[in-house]
Amino acid sequence: MDYRDHQAQFCSEVASAAYEPCGVKLWMGISRISSRGVTLWLSAFGVRHFATQEPSDLEYDPQIRVVAEWRDSATLFQDHADNAVIDAMLENADRGEQLDYPRFMLPFARLAKGYSAILNTFGQSGPVPEGMSATAAMRHSAFSKKHAAIKARLLELAAGFKRQKGYNPPYWELLKLAREAMTGIKS
Repeated sequence: MDYRDHQAQFCSEVASAAYEPCGVKLWMGISRISSRGVTLWLSAFGVRHFATQEPSDLEYDPQIRVVAEWRDSATLFQDHADNAVIDAMLENADRGEQLDYPRFMLPFARLAKGYSAILNTFGQSGPVPEGMSATAAMRHSAFSKKHAAIKARLLELAAGFKRQKGYNPPYWELLKLAREAMTGIKS
């Protein structure tokens, strides 16, 4: 997440790098990611730069004005559910939960990484992204599966909330439900 190196870009950098040649400097300030859980987990994925451009900083940039807003309530609810799951998972990260993966699969991930490196040489993409280690790929896979399982359970609980109350749960209720959904989901 080095916002100064445009060779490999992350989400916020895609926008800032696009405007940079036009003389527009987005992100007047740089944030420091300091949450224990977030830094531990991002480190496990190979992130090394924690002073960076955060998406939320752009929302408050005085150079930017909202000129249009796209809304789709179903998509917005899915985004809120994803965020509630992430927030609940990060609470556990702050308590020291590590990003784990099935260790017995690591040799296969290393083979996939080697295959990916060969494909990268010919300008193609493989199953393990360029710049990502086999271990980070395994952590990502395990994280994604756990997130999907928690979200599926959360959506069931949210449907129950809606049947009982007559409306979708607001975010703070989604977060409570996400915490409940995590119980019984294997790490």
